Amino acid sequence: MEPTAYSQLLQRHWRMFLPLWLAPLPMLGAVLVSDFASQGFADAVLPYVVLGILIYIIVAEIQVIAPWRRGEITYWQSWILALPCVPVGLLCILLRALVLHFTRL
Repeated sequence: MEPTAYSQLLQRHWRMFLPLWLAPLPMLGAVLVSDFASQGFADAVLPYVVLGILIYIIVAEIQVIAPWRRGEITYWQSWILALPCVPVGLLCILLRALVLHFTRL
């Protein structure tokens, strides 16, 4: 795929893929809450939070499938557009490590 074609593809569809790219952020929040909240709170609330996050991810995936089903993008292009989720996930892992490091000092 040529760089200009990719940039045009990104310009046309980035808003649709943004919820998918940001999906690791609520998971980071849930993990940090489980690290710092009391055991009773974590046991009572976090299963519902994780369920809500999973529903959010499913809805984000359904939105991503729509342009592929309409024939606006290919399956391969949808995977390329979903790739920014990986660096966001890695950034969340690093942020959790930093938060734990600085709060344990």
